[in-house]
Amino acid sequence: VLVGAAVATNALPALIVTRRSLATNWREELVKWGFLNAGNDPRWSELRTRPKLVNGKLPDLYKVGLRETALWTFIHPEIIEAWSGLLQGRYKTLFLDEAHLFGNPKTLRTKGAALAAAMIQRAGGSVWAASGTALTGKLKQLWSVLQMLEPGAWGTQHDFSRRYLGLELGNWGWREGDRTHVTELNARLEHTMFLRSKEQLGMQLPPLTQVLV
Repeated sequence: VLVGAAVATNALPALIVTRRSLATNWREELVKWGFLNAGNDPRWSELRTRPKLVNGKLPDLYKVGLRETALWTFIHPEIIEAWSGLLQGRYKTLFLDEAHLFGNPKTLRTKGAALAAAMIQRAGGSVWAASGTALTGKLKQLWSVLQMLEPGAWGTQHDFSRRYLGLELGNWGWREGDRTHVTELNARLEHTMFLRSKEQLGMQLPPLTQVLV
């Protein structure tokens, strides 16, 4: 949140894709650091539901959660694909929180996030991703996030897997082997990914909001 707020002072409005249970924490941090006021601040909005057609037409987006004055808009991953096309041209920055959720390029939420990222980048904006789960543990999932951050720079998923996951064609089709070109991959990631522990950040992370369903 601190990195995002610092960047977004010159790159607002911002669209933040985060779990519903974490949106409260994001907002509390923005209030804490003076980017929002406590209470009903018109500079934030939260999209909780999909925009549904009414008599074959889309509803007034401002009546289903979007605020025209919002500088910070929170949206949940499970509905991002329904909103992406409707938010074109509204935001300068996209934050993908819990980025490991977008590791599978075939899911609707990943496709929706990729569309939102492409629209923002096409307009000259920036895309950031953050995750408390180490993406380097599953390189196959890492490609999907890298593709959103740096479109085309990492090749296709097949190219990425052949280069770094030892993907080979065997008697029974394509099969992954041991990781390859590890030094090269680490060197490339140094310019894109920042790995930091809680101790290195030197800050107290906010508690999670627990939600019981």
